[in-house]
Amino acid sequence: MAGLTKVKNLYLNKNKLTNVHSISNLVKKLFLQFNDNEVTSIDCLAPLKILDKLSFSRNKISDIKCVSNFTKLTNLEASGNKITDISCLSKCIDL
Repeated sequence: MAGLTKVKNLYLNKNKLTNVHSISNLVKKLFLQFNDNEVTSIDCLAPLKILDKLSFSRNKISDIKCVSNFTKLTNLEASGNKITDISCLSKCIDL
């Protein structure tokens, strides 16, 4: 996926993904969706500071601290995970 630097929307729903490491190097991502997978961590997404919308419902994610890096985030869907601490969302002022 390294050559896909102009991707603006990426939908990876229902693919039995266990991680999203290979998409962490995409530069122009504005909307990322990977619902209904088996992803356990989104830490690798921390460099994607220009994310506008992020949806990872129904995965196995418990830690979302890296979401505080997404200061331009306007929409977040994270239901059906094991998240217990959402204090990091206070930095996402447009949510």
